[in-house]
Amino acid sequence: VSRDEITHLTLRRPDGVTYEFAPSDAESGWSLTGHEQFEDATFAALLDSLGPLRVEEWVHGYGLRKTRVFELTLDITDQPQQTLTFQSDMRLSALSGNDMSFTLPKTFVDLLNAEYRDRTVLSVPIENITSVKLASGSSNITLSRDGQRFVGDQGEVDQALAAGVFDALSGLRTERYVNPLHMRPEDIDFTVELTTTDGESRILRLVNSEKDTVTVTMDPLGDRDYAGWFTLGRDMVDRLRAPLTEVETPTK
Repeated sequence: VSRDEITHLTLRRPDGVTYEFAPSDAESGWSLTGHEQFEDATFAALLDSLGPLRVEEWVHGYGLRKTRVFELTLDITDQPQQTLTFQSDMRLSALSGNDMSFTLPKTFVDLLNAEYRDRTVLSVPIENITSVKLASGSSNITLSRDGQRFVGDQGEVDQALAAGVFDALSGLRTERYVNPLHMRPEDIDFTVELTTTDGESRILRLVNSEKDTVTVTMDPLGDRDYAGWFTLGRDMVDRLRAPLTEVETPTK
């Protein structure tokens, strides 16, 4: 089906999140219900994958259960509504009006599981960040700016790594938003406190920051209540947890 024929698209995830897209006069040509901004490039990839969507393999003798399923529903001009169901634990899919199950390409499955809400959780010009406090157990360091240099309250810091911390925080993007965890204070193993030129502070609390995917809690951004809990990838966490004070001594 071509994107011009789609009049409404709804994606329901097993975690209870629902995305509803409709054509609009916005620059992208689409809108996400309830969200002024969204990941329009990711959504464009989803639309492109539907024209046409091809199965990997037809599967006989297996039906889909009603648990842990994604539902992609399309309203199409002059055609019946179509619903594609995908069961994540078995990688099986079914289409309304078709009795056979099938498997889908991983690239399409990744799009079903993608985050379509605006993934930017912090958007602060780097020059507006005055200090960053990094805390892990009994180890604490506060970074600040002195002209074009970065200085630490514990001594000399690696300039490139310190710049990487400020750069990461100025446009921090999540992999996806998640439901709140039942968290104890001892579950937090790394904390980042960012202070800006207007005197405001934001605190990020990282849980299980040694794992590949790290869960973070942060005060919601205004009315974006979904932004309070999200995940960061390993590469981003490594930038925040870089060994800033391990400065190499220049060789003579």
